[in-house]
Amino acid sequence: MPATPPRPKAPAQAIRRAGRAAATAIPVFALYGEDGARPNVDFVHVELIRSRSEARSWEIGLHRHDALFQTVCVLSGEVTATLDGQRRTIAAPVAITVPAGVVHAFQFAAGTHGYVLTLAAGLPQRLPDPRARALITALEDAARVIELAQDEKRVSSLLRHIEAETRQNLPGQSVLCEWLAASLLVVLARRDALTRRAEANNSLRAPLFDAFRALVEAHYREHWPVKRYAEALRVTESRLDRLCRAVANASAFQVVRDRLLTEARRLLVHAPATVATIAFDLGFEDQAYFCRFFRKGAGLTPSAYRREGRARLS
Repeated sequence: MPATPPRPKAPAQAIRRAGRAAATAIPVFALYGEDGARPNVDFVHVELIRSRSEARSWEIGLHRHDALFQTVCVLSGEVTATLDGQRRTIAAPVAITVPAGVVHAFQFAAGTHGYVLTLAAGLPQRLPDPRARALITALEDAARVIELAQDEKRVSSLLRHIEAETRQNLPGQSVLCEWLAASLLVVLARRDALTRRAEANNSLRAPLFDAFRALVEAHYREHWPVKRYAEALRVTESRLDRLCRAVANASAFQVVRDRLLTEARRLLVHAPATVATIAFDLGFEDQAYFCRFFRKGAGLTPSAYRREGRARLS
């Protein structure tokens, strides 16, 4: 039986036409639900999230903008965002930046509060400060999700100022709106840069910190001093301390102490042994010293902690 001939490949032009057809299947809006011409270079628009989504069951369908840069700031509530095919659910407070051309959609939890800031693409190029231009330009590379826990009040204030300014027809309105919008984007870009830097640093530090935690787990009952842990890891004490402060927000000594305290708490509540026996099991030769250690770290004597802990369980 003759072999089935291979299926001929589609001509390159046909492939390009198919790609263009798929792209044009995604609606392109000026603002969502509105067709419009390319915006002016100084275009700045802000509105509440609910203004377009509430009437649509809090859902904004897949679409894109050819010449707009949007920032969706969710200050309370939750949103499921689809950004160039990637879908994730995010709790407030968070900002989602959407550069021109990114296909996106949002499903907000009912009652979600926040703002949508829309700008003409290319704002960074009009800023006089090259450092600000560099910061904001980074946001135009791809859609980003930026947590606002540390910047929520500042971001909310800037958005309210932009909204108030756009309601008035006063001299210099467009310039002031653009400056306020640029300030907001600098805040977001700076937070994004700091977060990425911290994540990169932590990814490099994590193996060493994990090795330290494993050593602590193996030897905390032996009461190794920090110096001995550092020697075992072949690092200096100061480097080990900096590592712990960066990753765990605690000194190396505190990491060791907290592991010992955690085990003491666990044994006092769940083990039938006496306080003296627990002290000995945890490497304390002197029960009185164990009691002082525990009270300093837990704020209660071992006996009082045991009574309270067991009362909660009963």
